[in-house]
Parts: sequence; C-alpha cells; structure tokens
Amino acid sequence: MKTSRFLSAVILFVALSFGLVSCEYERYEGEPLKEPTPPSNNDETIGSEENSQITITVLSSDFEMGEVTGSGVYDIDTEITITAIPREGYYFSKWSDGVTDNPRRITTMTDASYMAIFAPNGGINNGYTWVDLGLSVKWAICNVGAINPEGYGSYFAWGETTTKSIYDNSTYTYSINPAALPLGNDAVAVNMGGSWRMPTYHELDELCTECIWTWSTLNSVNGYEVKSKINDNYIFLPAAGYRINSNLEGIGQYGLYWSNLNVPNSSICAYFIHLQYGSVYWNSGAERCHGLSVRGVCE
Repeated sequence: MKTSRFLSAVILFVALSFGLVSCEYERYEGEPLKEPTPPSNNDETIGSEENSQITITVLSSDFEMGEVTGSGVYDIDTEITITAIPREGYYFSKWSDGVTDNPRRITTMTDASYMAIFAPNGGINNGYTWVDLGLSVKWAICNVGAINPEGYGSYFAWGETTTKSIYDNSTYTYSINPAALPLGNDAVAVNMGGSWRMPTYHELDELCTECIWTWSTLNSVNGYEVKSKINDNYIFLPAAGYRINSNLEGIGQYGLYWSNLNVPNSSICAYFIHLQYGSVYWNSGAERCHGLSVRGVCE
C-alpha cells in the first residue's frame, strides 16, 4: 500500500512538471467571507419569549369575606377572566380601581394587580339591623316601629317624633321651616338612636335610581322589593298607606315615605316618595301634618 501511494505521487509530480495535467479553478465573485460574530448579551432575540409574558395578581381585601381567581403569568395581549367569590354573609362591592364587573374580562398588556373589595351583607347599629345596597348609606331592614321587613310600623308627621291618634293641623306641633330636619326632630334619630336618621332627598333618589323596584308580596303584604343593581342585596318597603285625621288610608295599595327635606320655605309640605303598583315617584302633595312611614339610614 505504501509503495502504490509513493508511485502515484511521483507520477502526479512528473505530469505537473511536464504540463501533462491541466487544472482550472472557478473564480468566486461574491463578498469576502467574514469572521463569525459571537452572540451579544444585548441581542434582542435573547429573552424575547420571557419579555412577552406578564404577571397578573388578583387579591382579596379580606379572605374571610371572599376569595379570588385569575392570578398567573400570561402571554401579552391575552384576554383573561378574574373573579371575586364572596363567602356567605358577604358580597363583592367593587375592584380597587372602581370597576364593578364580576366576573371581569381584562386584556393583559402590562404587569398589574387587582384587589376585590368585599363587605358584609348587613350589620347592627344600636340594636337595629341594616343592609348594604352598595349605596352611599346603609338601609334599615324595617320601618320605624316595625319588627319585621313587612311590618307597617309607626306613622309620623314631618318634624314630630311620636305617634298620635289624630293627624291634622290641629294636632301638628312642628312650626319651624328648616331646609332639612335637625336630628332632634328626626323621627328615625330619636326612635332608633345610634347613627340612624331619616334619609335625605339625595339618598332616597339614589334608592330609586340605583335599585330595581319590583311590586311583590312578603308574607301576604303588598309592597316593593327594592334590589340593588350593584350587589343584589335588597330591602322590602311595604305599602303601608298613611294616616290622615284618625283614618288609615290606602293600606296595601300604596306607601308614602318621608325624606328629611322640606319644600323650600314651606310650613305645609315636605318631600316624600310615593309608591304604588306600577309606579314610584317623588311627591310633596301630602301635608306635613299627615302621618307617613319612615325608613332609617345610617353611615
């Protein structure tokens, strides 16, 4: 084998020396080759997959009141759902940024945190139960003088804090004309104590506009179920009628509920809401000496 390779090499050398072999090479016209460049730590391709993911953190304001779902690491520009789940006796109020949707759909764009705010369905103030409708104040579950939600309770002339047998101008004792009742002449504040008081015009108007009113019966008593649009909690306002002279009028047909707001500069009329089957509206047609229902609120 070694002798054969040696002879082949000698023959090739002799052939080249005497021009017996011709060799041609193809010319390369392209760009000269460059030395390879090592990858840089600043190369945009490095870590691009990691940068396309973001972290969503979902928190609960109080895990004894409710829990949440939706936390995780997601691809950017992904639509996900976060959910607040209240425990028994509590309700979801809103997210920390003020949004009330639940479940809530969000699109992942940057790292973000969302906190679910929970609150109790109800509580006790000075021995009287309130329910949270998600409004600016808490509402009593009963009329003043009633022991259950469907109870008619007591009737009060505007500015008076005790009941009586006759409701007319001859027995009416409140002659002052304030824009709104002071607490000393507020039937709720005097009879329920604590921080209870009569609702303002704004608070009653909020009850009208931010709740769903459904004419219904509770233990055979006609009235309105007033259900929050915010958290589904509700109160029941019975159609308790009203007192005029010594009579009880309209019981089971309509209810009249005082606000604390006087008709401007009037010694005769104050504002109240009038409810009956098919309608709920503001009115000032009843005289202040008439006996109307009152429903308390607290902060």
